[in-house]
Amino acid sequence: NGHVYCLGPVVLDRLLEVDRLPRHDEKAFILARRELAGGPPHNAALAFAEWHEPVSLASVVGDDATGRLLLAALDDEGIGSDAIEVVPDLVTASTIVVLDATGDDVTARYRVEYSRAGRGANDPAMPRDPLNATRAISL
Repeated sequence: NGHVYCLGPVVLDRLLEVDRLPRHDEKAFILARRELAGGPPHNAALAFAEWHEPVSLASVVGDDATGRLLLAALDDEGIGSDAIEVVPDLVTASTIVVLDATGDDVTARYRVEYSRAGRGANDPAMPRDPLNATRAISL
């Protein structure tokens, strides 16, 4: 068996459960809050980890509290972070999802281009060689 690498953005999902989705100029009460690692590559990696397959994410996070939280969450889930580059001056991507009791949601995404600050949006900050011994990729 080889090692599985899932390539792409890892995002901190901040889930807010409310009594109902508010309309314009209305308020809703927050019933519960959760923070989870998210993003399609993470979700694929989590499935492999639950099947006891060796798996890592190939991505970038910022050298910030959100990035450190994501790295700890991946470790707790059994997902390797050896192919995640921690980039100074990068704000780690996060998403706010507001859910009501029916499961309807409104999502607000805060994502920063995966580039180093000061170099422009087209300068990718991806890991140098993340796909060594790859069996599967989620894009």
